[in-house]
Amino acid sequence: MADSLKADTRSKRGKGVRRRVEPSSAVPGNWQEFLRINDNKTELFSFLASNVADIDTNKHLITTQGTGVLCSNRQDVSALAPCTREEADTLILLHLQDAVQQGYSKVSIRTVDTDVVVLAIASANRLNISELWIAFGAGKELQVHRCSMRSPKSWS
Repeated sequence: MADSLKADTRSKRGKGVRRRVEPSSAVPGNWQEFLRINDNKTELFSFLASNVADIDTNKHLITTQGTGVLCSNRQDVSALAPCTREEADTLILLHLQDAVQQGYSKVSIRTVDTDVVVLAIASANRLNISELWIAFGAGKELQVHRCSMRSPKSWS
């Protein structure tokens, strides 16, 4: 989103080099510099989204591409589109709610944002999710947590 607060913040971080993102492109040597350019980031996200949606798996991988929503296995993603949210917090919660509406009770979330962890746990209890896995962190600090869900009736 060109007129967003995040885009403005990124533009103040300095200059980077515009690079095309294609299957044959080399991986950027300096990710911070690469991600300073909004077009680089937009093209990278679009490339990753379309490739994730093409993964042949028995799992449902859902991602956004621009305002569109792509899914590896499921055809109907109309409840999620159009996607106009830039913040991951609300977008992930929307996907969580949709997963429950599609009949899933076990979900996995990958994030580096503590806000997403707190909101996901609170929402999982409200949505009656039986099993919530959260992969939190990055690199060597990545930790996977199984969050135990209890029904509100069992709270004391």
